[in-house]
Order: sequence, then C-alpha cells, then structure tokens
Amino acid sequence: MERHPVILSIAGSDCSGGAGIQADIKTISALGGYAASAITAITIQNTLGVRAVQSIAPDIVRGQIEAVMDDLQPVAIKIGMINDIQIVRVISDCLQKYSPAYVVYDPVMVSTGGKKLMTDEAIEEIKKEVKPSIREKLALNVAKIQREEAERKQLNKGRSHSSDLEL
Repeated sequence: MERHPVILSIAGSDCSGGAGIQADIKTISALGGYAASAITAITIQNTLGVRAVQSIAPDIVRGQIEAVMDDLQPVAIKIGMINDIQIVRVISDCLQKYSPAYVVYDPVMVSTGGKKLMTDEAIEEIKKEVKPSIREKLALNVAKIQREEAERKQLNKGRSHSSDLEL
C-alpha cells in the first residue's frame, strides 16, 4: 500500500477557500501529500476582504497539533497565520516537543486587502520563539545534507577504485 507523506498545516481557516488551511489542503493534496490541519483562527472573508478574525483557544490548537503529531507523525509542518501570542507559544512548545524534520514558516501578517491579521505581541513572540527553532532546524538539515553528500562522494570514490581493479 502506497503511503503519502503527511504534512501538517497550522493556520487560519478561510471560509472562501482562497487562503489558509483550505488553500494548504488543496496544495498538499495536489502535490500527492496527505494534508492534516490545526486551525489557529477562523476568518470571515471573501474575495473582497477580511471582515473579522476569531482566534481559537490555545488549548484547542495544542490539542489539534498533538493529536496529529501523536498519530499521523507528519514529515513536515507548514505554519501560516498565527494572530495570537498564546498560540505562538503553543506552537513553539510543540515544535520543541516533537522536533519535526521540516518546518516551513509562511507568515500571514496582513491580508491582501490590508487588514492586519497578527497582533504586534504575536509578531515579537514569533521573532523570539519560533524563528530560532526554525533556524536551528535549517542548520541541522544543511549539516545533514552536507554529511550525506560527503558520504555519497566517498562511496562513489570507493566504487571508482574498485572498478579500476576489476579491469
């Protein structure tokens, strides 16, 4: 049985389907992945603009993330709109707890129509809590890629010597 890679999207919900969780689910599915989600906020919006944003309680966001991580074990997490400082802390805690292999942070701070979607406190907390975790993950992945490339070169070098001996 073919297993599709699981991607967890942590973002807001867009009732018009053009952004947020809905857009992430469509994109992940179109690329052959299995989309899981943790909703951080619900928006009232359409193609004309955002009318309102309602944050989801931090314990509910944590519960969604933990339920997905404990069961589906995503290979990657994509983080979108986080408009509340407490939810930033929840996500940061979960990144530390689960240490996912890949994290993509695509902040949505202002809507296309110009409505601010994040509090200033949330922005500052992201700079302090989430970005360092992602930077550390990036450094670890770069080191892993470099190590694998060196091993591959060493293996190929060994193969070229053995083929010379066979001639």
